[in-house]
Amino acid sequence: GPLSTPSIIDGSFTELNCIDYYSDNSWSCTAISQTTIVWKQFLTTTVLLAKIDGVIVKKLRLDCAPLLTANSWNYDKESIRSHMLTLNVIVEFAPRNHPQGIAKNEGSHDPIQRSAEAMLRRANKGRAYCLAARAYARFLRSRRACRGFDLPRITVFAPHKEVNFTHPIPFLFCCRGPVLVTEKERGNKGGLGRSIMGE
Repeated sequence: GPLSTPSIIDGSFTELNCIDYYSDNSWSCTAISQTTIVWKQFLTTTVLLAKIDGVIVKKLRLDCAPLLTANSWNYDKESIRSHMLTLNVIVEFAPRNHPQGIAKNEGSHDPIQRSAEAMLRRANKGRAYCLAARAYARFLRSRRACRGFDLPRITVFAPHKEVNFTHPIPFLFCCRGPVLVTEKERGNKGGLGRSIMGE
């Protein structure tokens, strides 16, 4: 559901996310509200990004929660279904009030939220940073191995794609923590000062 505090980045109140059932790799974007046009744009972008990675999406299963079908959010299921058919993608909708219909996605929310809240707590930041922290938590999760796999989720999804942390990440918040120093920097053996505080 929507947050009560808008994102400090773009004023968004909610997020859209999509997850691959096999690899657990995921995508997300933020939005003011989850309207039909926003969903079409997000799903189209996700399908095209997967195609760039060499993966052809054939079927999507979406939530049909009462909140999404409220008139205020203008969530038109048939319009979304017909639009995605132009990309040769079949769209299914999970039954209302049955989160098990999208269990993989529902199961990812708790670890994503806990990771985001830990970031905010360490950096002493408020709820306005929540969506940004969730996006970064999802970025990191896709680059960690899923249970039962030895490879990161993103590599399981697209085997030719390796984890790459060289891409610049928007600087949103930071926190102080110990940074290990080399033996040369510490000086004589047995000396104290194995770490320093840094950001």
